[in-house]
Amino acid sequence: MLLYIITLLVGFIIFIISLFSLSKVNSTKKINNKQEKTHFLASEVLDELESSTDKLIEKISSKEVELEGLLGRADNRISELNNLVQKDHDLLKVASDLQLGSNEFSKKDFYKTLNLYTPGEAINKNKSKKSNKELQTNSSTVEFIPKYLEKHQYIVDMYNDGHDFTEIARRAQKGKGEVQLIINLYKQSGDNYVQNRS
Repeated sequence: MLLYIITLLVGFIIFIISLFSLSKVNSTKKINNKQEKTHFLASEVLDELESSTDKLIEKISSKEVELEGLLGRADNRISELNNLVQKDHDLLKVASDLQLGSNEFSKKDFYKTLNLYTPGEAINKNKSKKSNKELQTNSSTVEFIPKYLEKHQYIVDMYNDGHDFTEIARRAQKGKGEVQLIINLYKQSGDNYVQNRS
């Protein structure tokens, strides 16, 4: 009987060891299954994240190209506006000089402009390139239109009466440069509308 009890005890111990081993193997399989599932889920999440990242990078790249185009157009418009502002500034300065009768404008720009203009210049150009003495004229022989003379006669009269350009401009409500231009045009016409002063 002792042998029977020992055999039974050894059998029971073997049974418990095998149960323990079997549960350990099952738990290892469960752990491995869980790890495999976790690994599989993690790889799917990583693939999806990589795909989303690629799409996002493509969108950002296209927006970057679009923004660069917009910035280029904005730079061009800014340059155009700066040019327009500069032109407006220059025109305002000229208008201000004319309005205020600036001596600097009067002496430099006015005479430079006046020297570029020659009365009768358009008449001197002969389109047929034939020398037709009847069509050609000298600037000193060009006569002003009587309406023009009548329109500005009061300016010429004030000048002939001895008033200076500033006083004439104030009374005529014109710029000093405009008054000087009118007087000089009459002087260049060769007619005796304007008395020469020393």
